[in-house]
Amino acid sequence: LIPHLYFQMYKLKHRRANTKIDEWANIHRKKTQFSKEKMLLDFEKMLRTFIAVAKAYNITPILMTQENRFVVHPDTVILKNMQQRLTRVECTYQEFLSIYEDFSEKIRMVAREEHIAWIDLDKEIPKNKEYIYDIVHFNDQGSLLAAKIITNEILKVIALHFPNLKTKVVSEKQ
Repeated sequence: LIPHLYFQMYKLKHRRANTKIDEWANIHRKKTQFSKEKMLLDFEKMLRTFIAVAKAYNITPILMTQENRFVVHPDTVILKNMQQRLTRVECTYQEFLSIYEDFSEKIRMVAREEHIAWIDLDKEIPKNKEYIYDIVHFNDQGSLLAAKIITNEILKVIALHFPNLKTKVVSEKQ
């Protein structure tokens, strides 16, 4: 209630014809500082917490890396889009790529150490516009491929936990 009331009062006090108030103005102008090491450490803690909570409730966790079109030499559309996003955090595309790859590797490492399954969409989905329409979002082809990969990996986990249950791998034609 308080933030909304304050914002409404602010708008009334500073009313100008056809002027939009940017409540995030102080954030937009601020340069973001980050520490790769702290981000990775915090991310690992969050992954391990997620896994511990899942196991505490007898849930079998499965981690998954994210599909993406981040490559060493991206096409101009991807590079332009990323450069616009990265200028505020004073990070180059190559630095971002390194961090992003480290996050994916952290998922793999934690899954191995915790002895749980992971689905590696980062490695399994081709990094091109035929499967991913922007930077990280699937198009129809990518959605179908991801569904097959995820289904088959989950069937493997089910087969491990329930060896007597009959499961069938999803083929390319299904």
